[in-house]
Amino acid sequence: MKPQKIFCSACDREVSVVFTDEPLIAGGQATLPDPELVCLEMGVRCNGALCPVTAVSGEAMGVRVAKSGMRPDQHSTIRAVCDGCKRETDLMVTRGGYVTCSECGTTRRMVRS
Repeated sequence: MKPQKIFCSACDREVSVVFTDEPLIAGGQATLPDPELVCLEMGVRCNGALCPVTAVSGEAMGVRVAKSGMRPDQHSTIRAVCDGCKRETDLMVTRGGYVTCSECGTTRRMVRS
């Protein structure tokens, strides 16, 4: 994934974005979902219901950033058992109360006990 610059009307400047990896083609069928646009500069100016660049919510963009593996410094982490891989891993906390496993990428709503 190579960062690119595009204009963001909310920030009134160019921001860095990446596209997730292209899907793998096997037997004429895509084995993964289409690539997604990920904004690497999501922040305090992103206060609308939808991102003006990607038309997704801040929570969804936070999950995309975490799953992309880009900007790990942008997320706090907690140590817990992942629902997907069933191992104790670092879970990245994203906007909207979601956590994403740093090893397998499983995302779920954070449950506090």
